[in-house]
Amino acid sequence: MIAEISGQMPSQESFDLVLDAAGRHSVMPGLIDCSFHLPKYGFHSGNDHIAELNVAAASGVSSVCCMLDDGLDLESQDLVCPASTKRKVGRKGSKVLAVAPLNTNRDGRQVLNELARLLDEGCVAFTNGSYAFKDTRILKRTLQYAADFDCPLLLQPVDEVWLRHGCIHDGQMAARLGLPGIPACAETAVLAQYLEVLREVDVAIHIGRVSCARSVELIAQAKRDNLRVTADVAISHLFFSELDTADFNAVMHTIPPLRSVADRDALLAGVADGTIDIISSDHQAHRSNAKLAPFPSSAAGVSTVELLLPMVLRLVNSGRLPAERALAAVTSEPASLFKLNSGSLQVNATADLCLIDEDKVWTVSAETLGSHGKNCPF
Repeated sequence: MIAEISGQMPSQESFDLVLDAAGRHSVMPGLIDCSFHLPKYGFHSGNDHIAELNVAAASGVSSVCCMLDDGLDLESQDLVCPASTKRKVGRKGSKVLAVAPLNTNRDGRQVLNELARLLDEGCVAFTNGSYAFKDTRILKRTLQYAADFDCPLLLQPVDEVWLRHGCIHDGQMAARLGLPGIPACAETAVLAQYLEVLREVDVAIHIGRVSCARSVELIAQAKRDNLRVTADVAISHLFFSELDTADFNAVMHTIPPLRSVADRDALLAGVADGTIDIISSDHQAHRSNAKLAPFPSSAAGVSTVELLLPMVLRLVNSGRLPAERALAAVTSEPASLFKLNSGSLQVNATADLCLIDEDKVWTVSAETLGSHGKNCPF
């Protein structure tokens, strides 16, 4: 816990450890990443998961929200309540914020999970992962049931049909490369459904990884109507667009896909004005062979947790985002979402802190990245 904030240097004999942050060092709250994926493709050891959590901590990310992925067991206790993972990580790795599935299966006839039990076991949120609700009755009943618990629902608006057949934004690059596209409506149609049902149920939902201008408009309108909705965007979507997928560059294969330049600019504007509350890494570390397949067959996702803080600071230094808004999007806003006593520099807050050397320069390369996943778009 932060016991005191003072302008006076305390006696070093009073403490076991003193960190000198003089000069060009900055102290800020540790980052909280609301979308972090444990390694999946080509990784088979729990030690790989521990290593990625250690890399996140070394990058200034003190807490990560581990997302549910295709291919991972919904019933896995290590995933839902990773107490064993926390013990192995110890003080070196990021804290794991456990997220549990809303439903117990994915066949479109979702059965509600035991949310009360999962909350007691330490979960901070519930999610549908990347699986859309196939029945609006189930969607509404799920939201009504979840409204009885003071816990956020993380919903990613995706149309599974488009995901099965597409791999790139349905725009000029898809036409040029001859690849099957995923249109913006694959996201916005599902998002509109969520928001319309939300008008009838008093519950807080969080929309994950928005990717297009129309989604920003829908969320802005929902907030004006006082709906309890927040949203996040992946850091890669604030820098890249469909143009970066030229030459079949599979490193840029992401879900949701990188969209148009206009969409990218709208996402930036949405973060700046607070429509989009949070910036996430959406970190997905893959072995190199997972990106060597043809673009449609390559594993989607990018390795970005090590770039979350540097690229947020770049957005600030380049004048594209106000400093207060940008830093809140990776600290206090996700802390508020998950109801954590962290994400701020104030007495009695949890002392999850990040120390930055503003003079240190490093070059992003396969050799300098600590993550096992070298699939980094930066």
